[in-house]
Amino acid sequence: MTTKVRKELKKEKMIKVACQHIGEFTTKDHWDEYAKEKALPSSNTYHRNFGSWTKAKETIKTSFIENIHKKES
Repeated sequence: MTTKVRKELKKEKMIKVACQHIGEFTTKDHWDEYAKEKALPSSNTYHRNFGSWTKAKETIKTSFIENIHKKES
C-alpha cells in the first residue's frame, strides 16, 4: 500500500469520525475539548491532513450532506 493510499484511507476514517460527531465539530477549541474527552483526533490532526481546519470542516460538511442524501434515496 502506498503512502498516498494510506493517507486517503486515514482521511476517510477521519471524515467518518467527524460525521459521527458533527454537532461537536464546530470550532477548533470546542472540538479539541470534546475530542480529548472522547479520545478522537485533535483539530491539529485535521488541519495537518486536510491542509487547514476550514478545509477539513468544508470536506466533512459536504460528506455529511452527501450521506444524508444517499440515505434519503
